[in-house]
Amino acid sequence: MNKKIRYIIPNILTLTSLSIGIISITYAMKGKIHTGAWLAFLSMLLDRFDGMTARKLGASSSFGLEIDSLADIVAFGVTPAILLYAIVSSGSPHFRSGILQVVPVGISVFWVIASCLRLTKYNIVAQAGEFDDVFQGFPMPVAAGFILSPMLLLLKYFPGSGYTTSFYDPRFLPMLKNNNGHWLFTVLAIWGALIAIGMLSPLKVPKFKPPEIKWKRIYLAVHAFTLYFMFVIRALPEFIMISALEFLLISIVFHLTDKKTKDMKYIPITDVMQWKIETHRTED
Repeated sequence: MNKKIRYIIPNILTLTSLSIGIISITYAMKGKIHTGAWLAFLSMLLDRFDGMTARKLGASSSFGLEIDSLADIVAFGVTPAILLYAIVSSGSPHFRSGILQVVPVGISVFWVIASCLRLTKYNIVAQAGEFDDVFQGFPMPVAAGFILSPMLLLLKYFPGSGYTTSFYDPRFLPMLKNNNGHWLFTVLAIWGALIAIGMLSPLKVPKFKPPEIKWKRIYLAVHAFTLYFMFVIRALPEFIMISALEFLLISIVFHLTDKKTKDMKYIPITDVMQWKIETHRTED
């Protein structure tokens, strides 16, 4: 394969992920929040593949790292924030009038700020060679999954949300009552704020590595394939929600019990702001 083409392919995947994130925002602006949320998950799937493709093709580069970070800000910072604002401001009965109208705006802005700080910290810490085996705080794609999965679940069971699918997507739970909104959308806003804090928290989150035990490898492969398949066909957000809760529980248990990282020092964002990593880049 031509060398230039090798480097172009993963960057095309990154730009496609970025484009889908922007399209997701346009659907949210039209009131089709469920379509926007499904597209955001599809963007997450492509984000997983661009780095994998670059490594397989031997096409990792500084350009790829930079453009991936910028695309991540849109796909997992701005897009979930706008979707969260759209669904909370329209679905919560508590944020529609008075001073409380600013709450969905404030939480969405906080999400974007936390995402920017989280990604900047990760990029600097990674350059310094710190924490090769774990993340400190939720990675942006994981955090986005934690907010998008309950979002889709609420839309599926909330009357008048416009949730539709072209595939088999049965409802396993009773429909919510639409009393000029529902209090669960208020809970979603609080959940979004907590996950945003989690991106900057000391929580140790395990990095994915293929397990040595065969049955675990098979389980993870089947689980991942099923999850990605749900993203593509846009069905069964219940399964996606269970997967999100499963990983959240794994992260908490890992943080509390992993002996290798027990004495690992937490690096606050305020400390990382003072680091000086050698670079020749200047502001554009």
